[in-house]
Amino acid sequence: MEDVLVSIWCITYNHEAYIKDAIEGFLAQEANFPYEIIIHDDASTDKTVDIVREYENKYPELIHGIYEVENQFSKKHPFLRWLHKAESSYCRGKYIAICEGDDFWIDKYKLQIQVNYMEDHPECILYMHNALKFNCQSGTITLVNPYKGAIEKDIEADEMIMQYNGHPPTASMLYRRELLEMPDFFYEPSAGDYPMQLYALTRGKVHYDSRIMSVYRWFSVGSYSSRLVMDKQMKFHFNMGLLIFLINYEEYTNHEYHVWLVNSIQKYVLTIVEEIDFNVPLRNYFVKCKEKGYYFGPNTENYFEILENFRKQVYDPFYCSERLRNYVKKYKNIVIMGKGAYGLKIMHQFQNNSIEFKGFAVTKKEEEDILFEGKPVWELSNLPFNIDSVGIIIAINPICWDDILNSLKKAKIRNYFCPFLLEL
Repeated sequence: MEDVLVSIWCITYNHEAYIKDAIEGFLAQEANFPYEIIIHDDASTDKTVDIVREYENKYPELIHGIYEVENQFSKKHPFLRWLHKAESSYCRGKYIAICEGDDFWIDKYKLQIQVNYMEDHPECILYMHNALKFNCQSGTITLVNPYKGAIEKDIEADEMIMQYNGHPPTASMLYRRELLEMPDFFYEPSAGDYPMQLYALTRGKVHYDSRIMSVYRWFSVGSYSSRLVMDKQMKFHFNMGLLIFLINYEEYTNHEYHVWLVNSIQKYVLTIVEEIDFNVPLRNYFVKCKEKGYYFGPNTENYFEILENFRKQVYDPFYCSERLRNYVKKYKNIVIMGKGAYGLKIMHQFQNNSIEFKGFAVTKKEEEDILFEGKPVWELSNLPFNIDSVGIIIAINPICWDDILNSLKKAKIRNYFCPFLLEL
């Protein structure tokens, strides 16, 4: 059996309307090395299997179909761990290129370009590129552009973690097969590409090319992304999985990326608490999701009390955590940083719990910033108190935590506490 350099790994389920485009994109590749096409069908109920078998019969030396009799997505928990083991066992290549059955490639030199670079740069473990995004509902086509302004570059850690311009297209990923050797917690979320990209950060360089070489179908019929928008319980499951993954990743990387992970963690926390009625306990919602068959990692329940306390901090004007109470006792002059929605929340919680504070601080004071809610407003770098006597309460959404820390550092503020950060 001929050795192959690249294995194309295609996962498909009910992609009758799309799978031909994916396969034709694979077959169109012009490369000076041998490659194989592995198509794994997860027990489709439409004509996807018939189409794949037709191509397999036509190209038996190139295409290899795997046909599940029962849907494994609904049976294997966590599904991604099972799937990656299957990928590792079926794919023979030094490199693996992935493309889900509803996406497709549009550049016949895609694999050649990526492999040439990977062969010349052994430090590179993952190569991604730009793509078109086709909205299957509206018919509109836009550029994905996950790294705006970049022509070709190695991706920085903050760009990968924060995903400032959205996520890189999955169908653009080509990686060394050792990237499949991830610790178990990387397989717990229902999303697989983001954890794999973050694992790549710990194993080598991640390269990006702005050349448009694939198409990402958004809102394709029956796709996970379309169901995620419509199903709140699925979205809860999705966000809880990624939240816990990021918390574990913070420990795994020994807090190396802390300032950016805080931002990402906060994004998922807010999505979880904002989309569920405040009167519905998160634990009850979790039970309903499990009854519908959604799999959660073994430590999920450990976070519900923490999330409930966070939800009270955001929504309950009479709430005041023990940590916040203890913090304000340490300093003679308590100042609230921020006079937006979060600043008002803290002000009301202080008033309802008889906690005194001196006023508000902003990073840049405007002329009209004299009083706010009857309290004085100061510029953060110009507080009228001995700096060691001041305790700053950060009342700003920590989704921009890196900016907040930079402002505090610039103002030489040493004592601060953010009650809106998840208490881990």
